[in-house]
Amino acid sequence: MAKIIALAFKLPDASENSTFTDVDGGSWYEPYVLSLLESGITNGMGNGIFGIGQDITRQDAFTMLAKVLKLDLTSYADKSTGFGDDNEISDYARASINALKNLGIVGGDTNGNVNPTAKITRAEIAKV
Repeated sequence: MAKIIALAFKLPDASENSTFTDVDGGSWYEPYVLSLLESGITNGMGNGIFGIGQDITRQDAFTMLAKVLKLDLTSYADKSTGFGDDNEISDYARASINALKNLGIVGGDTNGNVNPTAKITRAEIAKV
């Protein structure tokens, strides 16, 4: 996900070394992770961990996408998204998902759900 976002949005190269304990210095993914970090797209998972090798949830992917698009989320924070599983969306992701939905970037599945805690696939993020 970090590589996809960094390349697709032409984020600047990172200028510092990783402080994440799970990001190996000199690894193929390190520059992409650091680019997202320095651009304010993500801060990792906390406790000095980025989450290398872990699946990313749909709500986390959509939150990062909203950040890289620099969307104004102020009018979306406390509103229902209209998805059938709206109550499963974490507070931190609600405004991002709402904004992306209203822009026509994110839609629901055949049941009208966004499935916020399901892992996102490469094919799904490519479509978005």
